[in-house]
Amino acid sequence: MDKRKTTRVIYNVKAEISYDNGLIQGEVINLSLTGMLLQTTEKIPVHTKTSITLFLIGSTSELKIQLTGIVIRTEKRGIAIQFKEIDLDSFIHIKSIVAYNEGDENKIMDEFYRTLKKR
Repeated sequence: MDKRKTTRVIYNVKAEISYDNGLIQGEVINLSLTGMLLQTTEKIPVHTKTSITLFLIGSTSELKIQLTGIVIRTEKRGIAIQFKEIDLDSFIHIKSIVAYNEGDENKIMDEFYRTLKKR
């Protein structure tokens, strides 16, 4: 049974994760309002705080989303990171990506409101 509280969508984009004195690069496998799975062969210990940069590249521009997170799981294919701090503009971009790929913006906004109530 899937215990996830938020919708995850397949969304492949390059990302950089910096932590302590390290920096790794990888590709996002999936994305939600609250976290992501980064495909990488590198491992970061669980509970490590991270700074995340997502590179959104369009046909006419490049946008970098900056946020912070914490490693919640490592697995064979990569690292699961839960988002901890995200500015409003970055949140709006992530919400738009998830809603567009899910196809139901109302569902994604309901998930967002439920997440806010728990904090």
